[in-house]
Amino acid sequence: MQAGQIIRLGERVGPSRFLLDEEGWRALVECASVLPLLGMWCDGVEVHALFLEAERPLIASTVPMGGRYLSLSPSYEAAVVHERMIQDLWGAEAMSARDVSPLLDIGFWREISPLGVRPLASDGVGQAVGEPALPYLLDVERGRGGRVHLHGGYAHRGILQRVRGRTPEQALRQIGRVTSGGFVAHSLAFCRAVERALGLGISPRVEHARVVLLEVERVSVHLHDVACVARCVGADLLAVHAEQGREELAEMCVAFGVTRRVTDMVVPGGMRGDPDVVGLAREVSGWLEPVLARLGGLSVQAEAGLHRLGRLGVERASALAVGGVTGRASGRGFDARRLSPGYDLGVLAPRGVLGGDCWARLSLRLREMENAAVLLEGFSEVFDVAPLEAGGGVGEGVGFAEGARGDVWYWVRLREGVIEAAWGRDPAVALWAVLPEMVRGLDEAGCATVLASVGMSMAGMEF
Repeated sequence: MQAGQIIRLGERVGPSRFLLDEEGWRALVECASVLPLLGMWCDGVEVHALFLEAERPLIASTVPMGGRYLSLSPSYEAAVVHERMIQDLWGAEAMSARDVSPLLDIGFWREISPLGVRPLASDGVGQAVGEPALPYLLDVERGRGGRVHLHGGYAHRGILQRVRGRTPEQALRQIGRVTSGGFVAHSLAFCRAVERALGLGISPRVEHARVVLLEVERVSVHLHDVACVARCVGADLLAVHAEQGREELAEMCVAFGVTRRVTDMVVPGGMRGDPDVVGLAREVSGWLEPVLARLGGLSVQAEAGLHRLGRLGVERASALAVGGVTGRASGRGFDARRLSPGYDLGVLAPRGVLGGDCWARLSLRLREMENAAVLLEGFSEVFDVAPLEAGGGVGEGVGFAEGARGDVWYWVRLREGVIEAAWGRDPAVALWAVLPEMVRGLDEAGCATVLASVGMSMAGMEF
C-alpha cells in the first residue's frame, strides 16, 4: 500500500488532513513507499506531518499517547529537524527518533515546552558560548572526519506563540516580517491558508497582482544574494552592480505605490492600497534586460572561487525537501509556482545549471531573474475579472508560495475569527539539515560563502 493510501485510511478531519490512530501511524512509518516530507508540527493535542503527493499537500495527524508518538525519522530523514523542534516547543517526544538532542532550546529559555498545554518554568541557565562569528553557531569536531554540528536557539522569537488568539490581520504584521528574504512570500502563504480556512474567493486580478509582487521580490532578493556571494569571493564590481540594481528596484517600487522592499502589501482577501502593479511589471521587465547583461558579464569574476564549493547532490536535496535555488541547482526540480495560478509554465521550465555548487546557485539566480523579466512582461496587462464565488470555510487551511529562497508553507486553524493554532515553514529549515555536509572541511571564509550562496537566514529558521 502506498503512503498516500495509508494516510487516507484515517479519519478526514480537514482539507487534505487525515487523523491516524496508533496503528495507522505505525503503518505510515513502516511503509516502503515515501512521500516528500515538508514539515511537522504540534498543536498541543495532535502531531501533524505535511507531505507532498503529486505536488499537492497531504497532512497526516496523530494523537501522542502520554506525550509520545512514533518517530517518522527512521523512514523520513527530513523529519529529524522537525521532531527536534516539536520536542523543544511542544514537549512531545518522538520515539525511536534518529536524533533527540535539543535544536532550539539550548538552556536559556524561561519556559520548557513554551507552546505545550502546560509549559514548565525553567531556570534559564545554559552554557554561554559567546557570539558566533557567523549568523549561526558552528561547532566543528576536530579529528572526527571534519564533522560539523549546527546549534540554534539564539534568534528564536516565538512568533507562532504570539499569533495565537489574534485575528489574521493582527497576526500578519509579524508573519509578514519573519525574514527579509520573504516579505511577500510569507504574507502570501499565510493569507492563502487563511483564505482557504474562511472559504474566501480571490479574483484572478488579485492573484495576478500578487504574482507581480512575488516576482519583484524574487529579483530584489536574488540581487541581494548575488551581491553577498560576490563579496565573499572578492568580486567587488559584481557586488556593487547588484547592490546598485537592488536600490534602483526599490525606487521603482515606491514610484508605483509599493513599499521599497515590498513589505505589508498582501492581506487576507486582497491587497493593501491600490498599487499600480501593471505599471510596475512593465517598468521592471524593461529595466531588467540591461541590468542582467551587466551582471552576467561580471559574474565571471566570481566563477573560480565558487566552482565545486558547497556541493549538494540531487539525492540529498530530494530526501530533505530542499527547495528554491539550492534545490533546483542540485537537480530537484520542484517549484511551487507550478501549483499557483497565473504562471506561464513554459517560462518556468528548467534551463540547465545543475552543478549543485555555489557557482550553479549564482548562475541559476541570474537565470531566474531573466525568467522574472519575461513573466512580468506577460503581466503588464492585468485585466479586470469579477471576484470568484466564496466557498464554505471549514476553519483550517494550508497555503504556500514559492519565495526567492524556496517554498514557504503555512497551516492555520481559526475559531471565532481568531487563530487557534498555526504553523509555518521557511526554506531555511530544510537548509539547516544539509548545511553540515555542505560546509564540512571548510574554513570560516568557505563556510560564509556557502551560507551566502544558499541564502541561509536564521530569522527563517527560528521564527
